Amino acid sequence: MLALVGWGVAYGGVSVTAQNWMAAAAPQHRETASALLAGVFNAAIALGALGGGFVVDGVGSTAVLVFAAVLALGAFVTVAVGRSPTRRARVGA
Repeated sequence: MLALVGWGVAYGGVSVTAQNWMAAAAPQHRETASALLAGVFNAAIALGALGGGFVVDGVGSTAVLVFAAVLALGAFVTVAVGRSPTRRARVGA
């Protein structure tokens, strides 16, 4: 139950956080950034479904949970060590 609640909170925060990052990264092109975000978000869902389908077909349905946990951990590490949009290098400095 705790994992389910954690997943729901994290998933709910993904779209809001990603939208804020995109707006900070491209403040002059918010509409373009929003369109890019929608495309990437939908592609990620499609690739996740495809990958999950391959795992179910190849290994079994219980392996999908391990596959998802590994991907979630990789995403967490990437975000944790990644560079923040507010710490961008100054041009000409």
